[in-house]
Amino acid sequence: MSDPRSAELASTRTTTTCGVCDTRLPRDSNPTIIDSAYVCDDCMQNAIKPKFHAALDNERDYPARWSARIALSPDDYPGLLPESFRQMWHKRIREYNTPSAERLYCPHSVLRMSGEEPEVVPQPEQIAAPSGGNTGRCGAFLGARAVDTTIALVCEECAREVCRGCGEPLSSMSQHACSTASSAKSKSKCDEIEGLVRGTEFQICPGCSMGAELRDGCNAVWCETCVIYFCYICGVQAADDSDHWRKGSACPRYNAPGAADAQFDRDDDEDGGVEPDDDTGDEEEGNSELESDEDEDDPELEDGGGSGLIEEFQIAEDQPDQDVDAEQQPPGDGLNQSHDELGVQESAAAGPFVGAVPVFRDFREFLHWRLNNTPAPEDT
Repeated sequence: MSDPRSAELASTRTTTTCGVCDTRLPRDSNPTIIDSAYVCDDCMQNAIKPKFHAALDNERDYPARWSARIALSPDDYPGLLPESFRQMWHKRIREYNTPSAERLYCPHSVLRMSGEEPEVVPQPEQIAAPSGGNTGRCGAFLGARAVDTTIALVCEECAREVCRGCGEPLSSMSQHACSTASSAKSKSKCDEIEGLVRGTEFQICPGCSMGAELRDGCNAVWCETCVIYFCYICGVQAADDSDHWRKGSACPRYNAPGAADAQFDRDDDEDGGVEPDDDTGDEEEGNSELESDEDEDDPELEDGGGSGLIEEFQIAEDQPDQDVDAEQQPPGDGLNQSHDELGVQESAAAGPFVGAVPVFRDFREFLHWRLNNTPAPEDT
């Protein structure tokens, strides 16, 4: 709730600026303070006051808000609105705080004359309604339904009684009993869609029990009566920005569950973020797979054919030690380079190779070179 304060706090400041219109206020002004912000009188009348009227007229605009986390109440600003408005406000808040499915409204007929307050219309069996006026339902909020049907509610607008159990109007001229037909009216308002598949062809609002149909679009359905979002698939109340439609849930954001085009909300780490991998482990695993693939693909290692490669490696291994860590020169024409550039020995040309044989650190390095350099055919 906001916390209005007196002018004493404002007078301690050398400069005061309105948090709505950003106008510099006189030092001796008496601005209203809402959430540590100063609001001038003009903005209270033109910006804040209309919020209360909108909330009183439409539940969708309730509560009146200063921000997403600060709700406003007319009780905090006694000079802004008259006492009559605050009385109507508290009645409306009582209505808003009652679940929609349990709200009871006066069903009695009233006569509305042009330019006059509504008048009670006599029952048809008593006297015909006067001409020149329009009849309509009173519609005043009475309270919540109750199991105890012996308690009658008296409408404050038309001063007539209503059964608290079924919501039917009561008359002193007849005895009332909650009939099966009357109970059926308050039980469900979706009789016209009976036989359809719930969650696919229709859904019932969890707040007011009204039926809803979704032809296409998002499965987060908005009920203007209850001022809530609910899931069209399962029928439970769920905020539009909740995790109800996250990946892994039973209810997709779009289309039907199990459908090929069902779409769920993406997790935060799927919006471009990728979990880091263990580079070391992957590299070792990749090297292991490389060796395995090379062993399987090389025909010379099958059926004992690998002995020839071992002999060739030993020939290269027996060559004089060379500085293998020395900086290599840019490659030239492969085996046609000078021996100094390759870092090899002339005498290492023995074996089935044509040209020079490089010096290797181990057999694995030799094997890798051997598999990528097919020996030239020997001259016959």
